[in-house]
Parts: sequence; C-alpha cells; structure tokens
Amino acid sequence: MRLVHFASSFTLVASLVAPGCSSDDVSSSGAGASSASSSSSSSAGGMGGMGGMGGTGGVGGGSSSSSGGAGGVSCTDEVCNGMDDDCDGAIDEDASLCPGPGEVCAAGACKTDCVSPEANPCAPDTVCNVSDKSPGACVAPDSGCVVTGPLVPCGASTCGPGTTCDAATNTCVASLPCAGIECLGTVCRGVACPCERPAPTCTGATLAELNVPAFVNGLVDIDFDLACNAWGVTVVSGPDFLRKVSPTGQVSTVQGVTNLNMGEVAAIQGQNGTFGGSVTEVGLTYNCCANCGCQGTPQGVAFFDQMTNALPLLIPSAKITTGAGPFQSAYLDTGPQGLTWGLTKKLYVGNVDTDGDFHTVDLADGTKGLVATLPARVYAASPYDGGHLLVALATKEIVLLDVNTGATAPFATLSANITSLARDPFTGHVYVSLFGGEIRDLDGSGSDLGLFAKGAKSGRIALARDNNLYHVNATPGGGATIERFPLPETY
Repeated sequence: MRLVHFASSFTLVASLVAPGCSSDDVSSSGAGASSASSSSSSSAGGMGGMGGMGGTGGVGGGSSSSSGGAGGVSCTDEVCNGMDDDCDGAIDEDASLCPGPGEVCAAGACKTDCVSPEANPCAPDTVCNVSDKSPGACVAPDSGCVVTGPLVPCGASTCGPGTTCDAATNTCVASLPCAGIECLGTVCRGVACPCERPAPTCTGATLAELNVPAFVNGLVDIDFDLACNAWGVTVVSGPDFLRKVSPTGQVSTVQGVTNLNMGEVAAIQGQNGTFGGSVTEVGLTYNCCANCGCQGTPQGVAFFDQMTNALPLLIPSAKITTGAGPFQSAYLDTGPQGLTWGLTKKLYVGNVDTDGDFHTVDLADGTKGLVATLPARVYAASPYDGGHLLVALATKEIVLLDVNTGATAPFATLSANITSLARDPFTGHVYVSLFGGEIRDLDGSGSDLGLFAKGAKSGRIALARDNNLYHVNATPGGGATIERFPLPETY
C-alpha cells in the first residue's frame, strides 16, 4: 500500500497493481493459480505431469534440479521478472536481483528508486535525490536541484529525503522544497519537490512607491503579508506609526500608543504548518529605552486591530530590557526582539520580561506563555517549519527551537551580530542580515553558502510573495532606504 500526503490537506491512497494487468488479467491469473495447484497435487500423487518440456522426466513429481518443477516447470536461479523462478514459493525475493546502485526489483523489473527500503545503497560520492528533476536517482550532490537527506527514525516511521520528523506528532512531514510526502511501508520521502520557483502569487508596490517619505521616514523594520502589502514601523519624534503600502502604492498609517517607540513588525507567513495562505495578521513591538522619555508602560507586544484600526499594547513587559546589539543603537537594541509568527497562527517574541526569555503570545486574550529560556538575549527569529523557529542570539549563534518542547539545537554561527532572519519558502534556504549590511545565504541545515547581497548599511530583511527579498536600512528619526533583491529562480 502506498500513501501520498500533501500539505494541502488531502491524502491519496492507491493500491499498486503490476503494470499491464487488467481486470481480465487478474481473473486469468487466479484461474492459472488453481490449475497449478491441481497440477502440483497430481505430481505429488506420483504420476508427474506429461514430462516437462526439456526436463529429465516427469514421473514421480520432478527433482530438485533446474528441470523438474511442479507440473514440469523448469526451476532456475531467481531473476527480477515477477515470477517464482527458483520454485521456492516466493517471487523476486532476493535483494541482490538488481545489482545497480539505488536499484530495486519492483513489479517484475529492475528500477532505480534509492529511497525504497529494499534498494541498493547509492555509490560513493553520490546521494539519493527525490527532487522532480530525478526522483529516486543516485546523483552527484552538486548536480543541481538535489533534495536529499539521511533516513531518520520517527515514531513508527522512518523519514527519508524531503521529509522531517515532527516531534509533536512523531510523524514525517514534508520539508522544503517538497509539498507532500509518500510513504512506502514505513519509509517516507518527499514528493512534489520542484526545481523552479513557482510564479509570484501577488505583485507588490514598485520600489519607487515603497521609498516615498510617507513610508520610509524613521522606518526601522519591514515585512510583507501574503497579499504583498508592505508593513513598517517607525522611530520618530513624538508618536510612532504602523505604516502600510498597498500593492497599488497607496500609503496608510495607524498611530501607536502615546509616544512609545516601535521596534519590530511581523506579518503572518503561513498557517496549518506550512508557508502560504490568505490570512492577514500583523503584530508589532513597543520598545522605548530607559532614557527615551516615553510615557506609560514603555515596552511590550501589540497588534493591529483591524476592527478598530488601533495598536493596543496587549502584553506589557514586566521591566525594561536592554542589550548591546545588534545595531549599536539605544533606540533599537532594547525591549522585546525576535518578533515572528509561527506557521500555526501563533505569535512569538523574546526578551519580554528578561533577556533570553522566549514567549508565545495569544493576542486574542492578551496572555503569554514561556516556550524556552535561552542562554543569551534574543536578536531575531523566523519560522522554519510547522514545529520549529530559528532564533538568533547575542552570541552570533542561531538555534533551531522546537516550539512544542522548548528544546534547541545548534543551527549556525555567523561572523557578526545578526539583525534579522527569513526562510525562503521555496528553497528552504535561510537569509541572514548582519550588522554592517551583509546578507548571508545559508542552506536548510545551516551551512553558509556565501554572500547573497549587501545592503547599504545595517538593517532588516523580509521576503515577499513577489519572489523578492527586501532590505530596509533601519534609520531611527531619519529617511530610511528600501532595497530589493530577486530570489533565485531555481533550486
């Protein structure tokens, strides 16, 4: 039985029948089985058959040699052909029937399917690929569009290339760029793993429309929702603002609480454990520093209430938190940081009450819950998959955080302070902006692939569904600049 699961919430169950077998063939096969049984019984009675063609005599039921099978059928060495060649009652049962790397005997023929549990190992210096370019083939790791990975035990299953183990459910789920999974027995692999980036799902404002003073004055962070609306927050004299630029270039603003400075903005990037969807939710942080002269509770987490067009502070911080980075700015290196939505419509943020705490925030009832206490101040965060976030720390490290258990695993260490993170929903690569403006490209396991782009100065990044990466040069009290860099078109 083969099970195919897709992230778009359907499951396909298909019974596999040997190629070329129609319903008439199946009936015929059944009749043949009865005939063979009768012949075998007759042979056991001592009369044999009519003497197998080319055999050494049918009387007495045949011998154990290569000629003298039941009913006069010759017994030979087993080969991959869908038949019981060696007359032992089993068909194509030997693992060595197909000698090639990654090959397996299936439906009476040798085929390359390196993920199959019965397949031969790939040759040295090659890996098992499940991408749409050559699914199931052993390929060179640098041959382009390669989706590979080890076999990882996961509950009752084993997660193969293109999948990962969801610790919350102990089941295999698709990992980028794959959109679904297929399980053969207990071993699962990724399917629908494209080599070319899907077409944009929306078109945002032009770069000129984004860089109008009404949007970029005092801008310190930017994000894009799933409809390509651009959202930004400010640090300016007096009240601060949540700003929006629609895909047609229209700018709108919402004033914040009293004169509280703002820090980060986050638009939801997915739901039901995957990137994408149609929900629009926007959260932000207030992060007045201790000496900034702000009124009321100066730090905490807020959200854009679309019904009232207001920015209420729902989760006030217990005390002011302050760090030494990543921007080396008293206006930006303070208060909650690492604001991000997960892929299950939950908002997360660090440094709410003390450096290194990491909370999930319920905007509906104004409560928070501690997910983990990390060893250093949080600088940035981004969704990784349905059960994990990437969290950047003041130590220049990025950890992979399991939001269900609070456990962390090392992901990467960078050469400079990390100002923001974003995971590409197509390739699974992670883009990391650093103090000074560099934007590094990491693969899905955290290996640094090199410089992706260079911003004019320190800032934050966001990915949009128009297939571009955007970088804002964070400028408290001044005119910021937004830059745009196309994302790779192929995996």
